[in-house]
Amino acid sequence: MIRCPKCHYVRKPNDYGTGLECPKCGIVYKKYAPRESVSHDHNDMDSTPAPIHKTGRWVKRVSLLLGLICILSIFSVWKYQYKQSDHEEGNPNSPTSIIIYTTPQCKYCNLAKSFLRKHHIDYFEYDISSSEEGLRRFRELNGRGVPLIFVGETRMDGYNERALRSALEQEGLL
Repeated sequence: MIRCPKCHYVRKPNDYGTGLECPKCGIVYKKYAPRESVSHDHNDMDSTPAPIHKTGRWVKRVSLLLGLICILSIFSVWKYQYKQSDHEEGNPNSPTSIIIYTTPQCKYCNLAKSFLRKHHIDYFEYDISSSEEGLRRFRELNGRGVPLIFVGETRMDGYNERALRSALEQEGLL
């Protein structure tokens, strides 16, 4: 039997670990006191060895890493839902204040979206050919053609790079 020199815990045969550290207080016997001060009961040394469980720093590191991944995942989902809720309402004061009404086959719609992506500007797109909500809003705005672009309160019918750049600069997005 091994007695801990710090807390005086007597190690039992079914305690986890290699027998080099105290399962109660966690000290490493060799580091705490010289080997001679650790008392051994030689009668119990012949019994079956304690089960070895591989626990260590890697378990703590993996746990920390998994916790960090969970926190980042939760933050990402929250951030995505926050952006989506702003855009779904069509809120011009949202952090991403650009709304564009498009159709897939529209060349100028694709140019406008390409310009925004090139400048790393977030926008919300309503595809009026596949979204009933988008078509309803487009009609409420008396849209006649696509793209119909809103940068904050500024409305642009059609794509004009110079006008889009100017509106983005006024909003402080470019």
